[in-house]
Amino acid sequence: DNLWRVLGFLDPSAICAARGVCRTWRDFIDQTSQKSEHWQSFLRAVRPFELLTPSNCCELLAFSHVLKCAPLAERCLEMAQLEFSRVIEGKAWPDLPADVVTSLLLSDELVCQSEETVVEAILMWLGREPSQAK
Repeated sequence: DNLWRVLGFLDPSAICAARGVCRTWRDFIDQTSQKSEHWQSFLRAVRPFELLTPSNCCELLAFSHVLKCAPLAERCLEMAQLEFSRVIEGKAWPDLPADVVTSLLLSDELVCQSEETVVEAILMWLGREPSQAK
């Protein structure tokens, strides 16, 4: 019960980070049923759907995997497709897994200003500044 109280004070990116470095937290979070009262009250407190913006879209996508919440993941991917230019400016863009980036870039639903934006996004994801590629 105490861990759930602590989790309630953390933002989604902090929870993902803590889960990634603390085996106890990871095991505890992963082994708790998503239908438990703890998860339900946690989701009511965090309200990830209300927090979703282009700038935190990638962080909440990672968080959706921790939560095992497919609807949140789908909503994040939709936002990433529709607000691509703004989403790639978020600090968590380079942390997305390769399969997510690939499916996003190959999507027919991707909305961006130009192909140059896609190239810049790829370079940022690879860890290079667009100016270094010229």
